[in-house]
Amino acid sequence: MSRAGESIASRWQSVQREIEIALSRRPKNWNHPVKVLAVSKGQPVETILEAVAQGLLCFGENYVQEALAKQERLLHEVPVDVTQLEWHFIGHLQRNKVSRVIQRFHLIQSIDRPSLVVELERQMAKANLNLSPKSQRVLIEVNLSGEPSKAGVSPQDLESLAQQVKDSPYLILDGLMTMPPHQDSAENSRPYFKRLAELKSLLEVKFHCSLPHLSMGTSQDYAVAIEEGASIVRLGSILLGERQGRQV
Repeated sequence: MSRAGESIASRWQSVQREIEIALSRRPKNWNHPVKVLAVSKGQPVETILEAVAQGLLCFGENYVQEALAKQERLLHEVPVDVTQLEWHFIGHLQRNKVSRVIQRFHLIQSIDRPSLVVELERQMAKANLNLSPKSQRVLIEVNLSGEPSKAGVSPQDLESLAQQVKDSPYLILDGLMTMPPHQDSAENSRPYFKRLAELKSLLEVKFHCSLPHLSMGTSQDYAVAIEEGASIVRLGSILLGERQGRQV
């Protein structure tokens, strides 16, 4: 975890060292890179700007209103071409917020139910009749623990939801995401990461396609997730420091 008073620059250096070590522990034939997603929920725009100054350009948000407010402000304040910034939506997406999310995020990581896919398609068709096909990239969130408090489709229902996304004229299925239950040791998360990688491989065989992303691993267990094949790790406090509360 991050230490009080530590800068984003020093945290980022530490994270990069840990990533290099974790990558060295992968099988030699795994050569896909790892994208670090800075989880900026609860962080002020000033913290995001500090992160951008260190070369971090990918940010994850959980709440629609907070995310859109930050995007709007950064249009005027970011010191790089704003098109270089990549925004991911990683929170539970309510159907009544879908119209505000479409085309505002590079990747929606929390597709977890058929009704959400239907609403995404409806709102995308309504928003622009000339919208290009297959224009919104998504990940399916999988609940591997079976905890009722966690979002995500069950492994048993994953294939049918993946089929629905694959059949959508607007959505591109880029892979899977999961959030393991809280563990006292990062090593205890390893079985969940292994299972998600297995499910991705099964879908690739089923649909004769390549799914580029496994989004798994947070500040507590990202090194283990990378060892098990993560392509996206979601880092909050270990990178940006403690959250300051919802920024709305």
